[in-house]
Amino acid sequence: MNSGADTYHLLAALSLRHPYFGTGRPNGLALSADAASAALMARFDLKWRAANGTVELYVRDSQLSGLWSERASWPEGGLVFTLHSSDSLCAYYTDLGALAAAGTFRAGAESGPLQPDGSGFAGGNGVLSRLVLPLAPPGCPSLDAWQRAEPSRYSLSIPVRRTVWKYLLLGDWRGELRIVDVAAGIDFSTPCRETLPDGRETIAIRSQGEIALQERPTHRFQLRQKGGNTERVLLARLPLAEPRNLLREAIDGTVRDVSEIFINA
Repeated sequence: MNSGADTYHLLAALSLRHPYFGTGRPNGLALSADAASAALMARFDLKWRAANGTVELYVRDSQLSGLWSERASWPEGGLVFTLHSSDSLCAYYTDLGALAAAGTFRAGAESGPLQPDGSGFAGGNGVLSRLVLPLAPPGCPSLDAWQRAEPSRYSLSIPVRRTVWKYLLLGDWRGELRIVDVAAGIDFSTPCRETLPDGRETIAIRSQGEIALQERPTHRFQLRQKGGNTERVLLARLPLAEPRNLLREAIDGTVRDVSEIFINA
């Protein structure tokens, strides 16, 4: 990277990933520096460049010596950021509980995934997590070594929310019903009758385990009806869970995240 006669030195790169998205590249994420980090960035003219879910941090070559001389004052050994999302659905498809328990994400002994320190973090209002991005590789002994070192490359994978998928069959359904995963990877409970808050009767069938939410799910679930020695496919491809249809429900004495999916006869 260069600007006029001056050139820029790549200090570090951070790749942000979210398994909810098929590409792994999340929508609407942004980093916000805390006050001390923002002041340091402004003083030494540190620049961000973002593309395809990766952000890169640069400094002018002419600023390297001055920045190194003040390394004792680097916030927590680097720069401190909070991670924000502008996507209104992010809180639905992201495991906010896991992020809260994770605390601050920090670098290990070398490049690679940032690791949670378990200190706890109170997010909310689109703020997902806190992280520290080192400006120099761990143990870097001198300015000369820093200039010659390969830039550190880190990653952070945002945990996806996993839910019990609950199919609610409305209307006149007869016979012995079951839901089948064509790929045979997910099992479903036997049907049971439930009454909705508005008084309507329904047949509920739940996934036996939790299923990760996805922007474009690839599961193929079928509703089948058994009659005698034969089984008929009633619906060859059931609709799949959407992030907004989320609630909390007690299942076998444990409160779980549940995605409701309504099917009309």
